[in-house]
Amino acid sequence: MKFTMDKIIHFFEYAQCYNHYTQQIESIRQKRIKGETIVAKPVLMVAIIDGIEANVFRNNQFVINDWLEGH
Repeated sequence: MKFTMDKIIHFFEYAQCYNHYTQQIESIRQKRIKGETIVAKPVLMVAIIDGIEANVFRNNQFVINDWLEGH
């Protein structure tokens, strides 16, 4: 499934939204180096979601900070 920035997705139920974005994160392409999968992209996404839930990110922007690096 391709995702474009002009696509608007409306969710009315938390479970539906959670399932959609979980699927999106799981389908992120990951690079393989010497047979090992590099999971940096999905890990970063999960850390950002955790930061949003923990109220670490209060603005509409994400900055690499001590909390995110240590997560």
